[in-house]
Amino acid sequence: MESSDVILRMKKTIYYTDKILINFPKTEIVLKTRITNCFYDILEYSYQALIDTKNRCELIRNILTKMKMLDFYLKLSFDKGALSHKNLKTLGINLREITELYYAWLKKNEKKK
Repeated sequence: MESSDVILRMKKTIYYTDKILINFPKTEIVLKTRITNCFYDILEYSYQALIDTKNRCELIRNILTKMKMLDFYLKLSFDKGALSHKNLKTLGINLREITELYYAWLKKNEKKK
């Protein structure tokens, strides 16, 4: 697993999610904003983790925390009817695979210490 692979997957997922969020109800603007911010925070932490080898494990843990929050926001969006079952399933599969890549990256870096 290359760290660039997980970043590329995250970028593709962000593009997909941006298309979905266009149709989000205006009443759920806060939820939409949280989802968007989570995705961009994860991408930012990923780039930081590539560069900052000293704090890489901490940054990846922050990413994993954001992934858990993203999971919650997406489930809440589905419960409120702002996200379809098909979109939730597609995002869920992608995010689960991406999370596994981040865990592998963390494990690889913890072994180095």
